[in-house]
Amino acid sequence: MMRKIYLLPLMLIFFVPLVVYEKAIILKGDLKNVWFGGVNFDYFSYYKSRVFLVLILFGLVALLYRLRKEEFEVKWNLLYIPMGFYASFVVLSTIFSKYKSVAFIGFPDRYEGAAVLVGYMILVFLIINLVKKDDVKVLINMFLVSSILIGIIGFFQFFRMDFVKDYILSRLVPFQMEYIGRVIINFTPEDRAVYSTLYHSNYVGSYMALAFIISFILYVLDSNKNKFIYAIISIIMYFNLIGSHSRAGILGSLVAVILFILIRYKDVLRNIKFVLPMAAIYIVIFIFINNVSGGYFGDKIGSLFVDLSNTFSKQEFDTGLRDIYTEGDKLCLAFDDGSINFIISEDKVKVTDEYGKDLKFDYDQQTMELKPLDERFTSLKYYLTFHDKFPGVRINNGWQDLTLVKTFEGYHILSRNENLIEISRIEKIDFKGKERLGSNRVYIWSRSIPLIKKTALLGFGPDTYAFYYPQNDYIGKYIYFGTTTILVDKPHNMYIQDAINIGILGLISLLFMFIYYFYMGRKLIFNRLIDEHHILHISIYFAILAYLIAGVFNDSVVSVAPVFWALFGVGVNLLSQK
Repeated sequence: MMRKIYLLPLMLIFFVPLVVYEKAIILKGDLKNVWFGGVNFDYFSYYKSRVFLVLILFGLVALLYRLRKEEFEVKWNLLYIPMGFYASFVVLSTIFSKYKSVAFIGFPDRYEGAAVLVGYMILVFLIINLVKKDDVKVLINMFLVSSILIGIIGFFQFFRMDFVKDYILSRLVPFQMEYIGRVIINFTPEDRAVYSTLYHSNYVGSYMALAFIISFILYVLDSNKNKFIYAIISIIMYFNLIGSHSRAGILGSLVAVILFILIRYKDVLRNIKFVLPMAAIYIVIFIFINNVSGGYFGDKIGSLFVDLSNTFSKQEFDTGLRDIYTEGDKLCLAFDDGSINFIISEDKVKVTDEYGKDLKFDYDQQTMELKPLDERFTSLKYYLTFHDKFPGVRINNGWQDLTLVKTFEGYHILSRNENLIEISRIEKIDFKGKERLGSNRVYIWSRSIPLIKKTALLGFGPDTYAFYYPQNDYIGKYIYFGTTTILVDKPHNMYIQDAINIGILGLISLLFMFIYYFYMGRKLIFNRLIDEHHILHISIYFAILAYLIAGVFNDSVVSVAPVFWALFGVGVNLLSQK
């Protein structure tokens, strides 16, 4: 019984995602300059990170106490080498970071700084050493219990009974009035969006990639009385996975399920009488969710394959605009099929194509709209405008304007606050118009990857990505997001995230951990079933694979990552006990 008390901090790690509580953080210095309003009203990340760190501290105390009592010896594992390297690069990147406090604590709404990242490595170390063979099932049961709670909350959210939203709205307005004297933020998740207590539906996708795969494989392979329980859990997890409409989570889960069926096809066939009814239930759930949402979720999932096909073709709802830049007196708008150029003076405007030939256009004197007759450029609307007597062009993409004004110093962007902002040339990778793929993720990657040239040895610091992303890429944001005011604070890729924040060497250390685990566990994946722990190993193995695939499109966040690293530690623990 005493040993179970030592396990308590590790058991409670699985309940960290359920923590939701308000925290108002007054931002100072550089953070104040990049965060709208100067105050971060956090409900989903700050206290999750603090609870996680407290549990890690208690876990270390338990480890040291047991070492002092000589109740066990620390197990050697080759994985400690890349873990140590990764933790070292996290610490060094923090020490040499320009934004040390952010690197240590974390960026607003994320709070996954150095303390938390090192905590992940300590968590794996604790699970490898404190958890005995008989304790593995206890931790998995804790994971399943917390998953059920998260899943039930998400289930009710889909049916518009959102207890989390009700709580936040009851606190957010008075919170803002207290700190800034006015309401500037409204919490409005998408209708029927399943985000549970994880902040965003994308993170539900990553979480359910773990929970669904584990519960599904346990259901298929387990032969005891728990099969019915695993079936119920699997259904709840699947409902949340589809309800989250996270294509990253669905893709990761789909790949993991296909590989599991291909590798363990004999077990699947042996249990086909259980597999087929469950598959039918999954189909019914998908159809139900899709019908209730008016086909939205089906379109969302279908867009995953549309994105793949669009890699080789022009994308739907694309204006064709690729860049806006200046050449002397010319304001150039580059499209897929050519350029429209404006040469503006106080009393006239000249419009030419990419070859300098005059373009014909109609002019509406009342609205001051220029209507080019060349169909290559009709996806946008163009208006002549003036700001403080300076002439300019206002373009509209169907939902928002972008105004460019010609001053004595050249062309500038007119911000919402009516400030004139210089047009900057942004270093980027040209993806030939495919930047919209993955909900504009490719656009973010195109601006993020060039940053990696500066982080070969050390990164900029944990959670400092937002300071180095070219936030002044107003043109790119307008083209791909339809707005210039959005703050890009994450790359939507956990590997690019680490390459920039921790450095290339840190990313290599991280990848070596995963490669080592998959390599060492490969034989058990193919071997004939031995016992319950073998089944647990298989389920965790494919769940980790699903999560890492989802990580190509999602970031590491404190709402999900502690659970992932706990399961990773359990997986390594099972390998050491084989």
